[in-house]
Amino acid sequence: LYSYNGYGLFAAHPGFNSITINVTGVRRIVFKDGGIVVFGNANELFDSAFWGTVRHQAIGTLTYKDITHNLIGTINLGSVRRKPQDYFDGEIRKDGKVVGKIAGTYLGHIEFDGLRYWDAREQEIFKMIPARSLLPSDASYRPDLRTLLRGDIDNAQRRKEELEELQRHDAKLRALHEKNMAKKKQYCIYF
Repeated sequence: LYSYNGYGLFAAHPGFNSITINVTGVRRIVFKDGGIVVFGNANELFDSAFWGTVRHQAIGTLTYKDITHNLIGTINLGSVRRKPQDYFDGEIRKDGKVVGKIAGTYLGHIEFDGLRYWDAREQEIFKMIPARSLLPSDASYRPDLRTLLRGDIDNAQRRKEELEELQRHDAKLRALHEKNMAKKKQYCIYF
């Protein structure tokens, strides 16, 4: 049907209370009929990264190039005047001439030349199906959570405190081990 490949490189730029991620690279789709579409990546902004309510936003300009049909589509993210930050606009050009306009919000809808092609309110919602078998380390097996879900709040609190005590004990053992390893000039890295 098609093949997809590409690469991406990331560079983080911290601000006073934000982080901007500049993403470079190219992705390419080659269709069975020989059509080729090449496109880049949006940049990312994490605002209120250290205090306040974190806001994640795609920013910058996305460019899509249909090499076979000499079409170029550009989408400007987060810079539509008098609209919330999730709105975008753009255009489609053929041989340098504008042949279509793009507008919408990545949280709600997309329109081409004023005609709505996708609307989140009309999207079928699929129910998540939990995995049939979970790993023994899955958080849903925590004894305090299981007890809380049964409605036994007092015992759930007791089990949570037991788990926290076990975690503090493990942390002390790791610290002691690191101290012993440092004396031997060996070091451990925990993941």
